[in-house]
Amino acid sequence: MLLLLASCASLRGSLPTNLEKVDVVEVRVELADPTGSCPGFSVPTTLVAVASDGTEYSTHPNGAQKSVKLKHFELVGDGVRVDPETAWLHIPVNPARTFGATGQVTVTTAYHTAQGSAAVPIRYDCAYTADFAGGSGRNGTDGSFGTTGGDGSSGSESQPGEPGEDGQDGSHGTHGEPGGDADDVLVRVDTLNRPDAEGLLLVVVESQTTDHSARFLVAEGGSVTVDARGGAGGRGGNGGSGGDGGDGGDGGEGAPPGNGGDGGDGGNGGNGADGGGGGSVTVLLDPEAPFNPVQVDTAGGTAGGAGTAGSGGSGGETFSGGNTGRSGRAGKDGASSGRAGQDGPTTKPERQAVELSL
Repeated sequence: MLLLLASCASLRGSLPTNLEKVDVVEVRVELADPTGSCPGFSVPTTLVAVASDGTEYSTHPNGAQKSVKLKHFELVGDGVRVDPETAWLHIPVNPARTFGATGQVTVTTAYHTAQGSAAVPIRYDCAYTADFAGGSGRNGTDGSFGTTGGDGSSGSESQPGEPGEDGQDGSHGTHGEPGGDADDVLVRVDTLNRPDAEGLLLVVVESQTTDHSARFLVAEGGSVTVDARGGAGGRGGNGGSGGDGGDGGDGGEGAPPGNGGDGGDGGNGGNGADGGGGGSVTVLLDPEAPFNPVQVDTAGGTAGGAGTAGSGGSGGETFSGGNTGRSGRAGKDGASSGRAGQDGPTTKPERQAVELSL
């Protein structure tokens, strides 16, 4: 009984607290990384309420803190977007909106007047990715399994048993679809000739085959990887298994049983598809740029594998004196895998005057 009471007390202590019943005198928001983050990135937070007796209630408790659910807090962001489901802070991806700014987040509760806030520093030394890769080809559809044959009925009196039905063949897997080619891309890197942007580079990445583009501000230690890889080829679908043959029915007195039905044949696997080609990336680097933040990946897309053969269905069983059904034949594996896409050309950055603005 004592053990049961102790367990119940422990369980009550671990349940989230309802802040409506707590005399809260202070609230605060704590950033997982006090140095903030970069445009397009997110910052997790922890929300804490402090009671008049000094007890702390946290959405991510540690040590002596008690647990409280996020729903008891209200967050408002200025220059950052607040995810109400997670309390993560999302920094806008456009550097024109973040340059020279600092995000701010304010926290309150629904039941008290206490209020807390925190600044969200915005940095530019992160590892960015500019996605100009080809799309992956769709995988082939797997073949359907063949339907199992129905069992034969038993014969009445001196009637023979009925044979089992044959299982249906499995259907063939379909072929994978080719991966898409990556865009050809132009990258321009410029210094920002203004006192408040010392050490920052503006990187503009533009597709030469679509209207897709991206812009980044990058500080020393940061980078922009241009992903111009070909899309992966789709895998061939697997062949469907053949259905099992139905069992033969037992014969009536003195009559033979029905034979088992034949198993259905397995379907063939589909062919794998080719990967897409890597793109061509040209990088123009202003002569005054103190470093090159651009990295390039133009690998061809991986090949799609062939689908596997469907297995044959088993022959139906029968009683003594009858014939077991023939097992179905296995299908064939896909005739071929795809080919890997061709890598894009390797180019070196060119030092050339570039004029860009936010």
